[in-house]
Amino acid sequence: MKRNQITVIIILMVFLNLSFQTYKIKEITDNNLQTNKYAGVYKYGDSPEKGPSGQITVYPESDDSILFFIDISRGAPSYNMGNLYDRVKIKSNKGIYYVRFEENDNACNFSLVFNGDKLTIKTVNGGNDCGFGGNVSVDGQYYKVKNAKYDHFIDMTGEKYFFNKTKPEDYAKILK
Repeated sequence: MKRNQITVIIILMVFLNLSFQTYKIKEITDNNLQTNKYAGVYKYGDSPEKGPSGQITVYPESDDSILFFIDISRGAPSYNMGNLYDRVKIKSNKGIYYVRFEENDNACNFSLVFNGDKLTIKTVNGGNDCGFGGNVSVDGQYYKVKNAKYDHFIDMTGEKYFFNKTKPEDYAKILK
C-alpha cells in the first residue's frame, strides 16, 4: 500500500515538474519574439474632455504579427467612441491593417509605423469604416507609456481579456 502511494507521489511530482518546465520554456520563447520590441501601451491626447484621445495596447503574437486593442474617443462634446481588437502582420516596423465588415459599406484600412517609443497610425485609401462612432478616427501619433501592463485589455463593457487566452476571432464570437 505505501509503495503504491509513493509511486503516485513520484509520478505527480514528475508531472508537475514537466508542466512547470513547459511553461518556463514558453515564457522564455515569448520574450525572444521579434515583435516583442513593439509590446506596450501607446496613448495620444490628454483626455476626452480636451479633445480626441485614445490608446492602443500591443501584444507580440509571433515573430511577424502583433495583437492590438484600440480604444479611442472623439472627445467633447459628443464623446463618440470606438474600439477594435485584431491582429496585424509587421515587417520592417510597419503594418497595414485591412478588414471589411459585412455591415459597413467601406473597408477599415490603416497603416501602423513604429519608430522607437512612437506609433503613427494613418487611414489608408479612405478606409475609415471601422465600426467606430461618428467622426472617430484612429489617425494619430501614439506615445509609449512607460511601465504600462500590456498582457490584457479592458473593453467597453468593463470585461478584462488576456491576449494569450482570447484571440481576436474568439473575441468576435463573444460579442455576437
